[in-house]
Amino acid sequence: MHAVNFALRYNKRIYAVENGWSGNRYLLDNGLAEVILSKQQHITDEETRKQAIACVRKIYREN
Repeated sequence: MHAVNFALRYNKRIYAVENGWSGNRYLLDNGLAEVILSKQQHITDEETRKQAIACVRKIYREN
């Protein structure tokens, strides 16, 4: 959450995986983050990690 606070302070976009983890759930429920992967996209933790990394790389290439 330190990184989230830093990002908020500097008006940076925040992304979270919709996986039920309390920190991610808090960010999404309070509109502090955008969904990077939805529950329906989850296969395994390792596959989710790979998908999240690919999404982040795509976001940074576009910005």
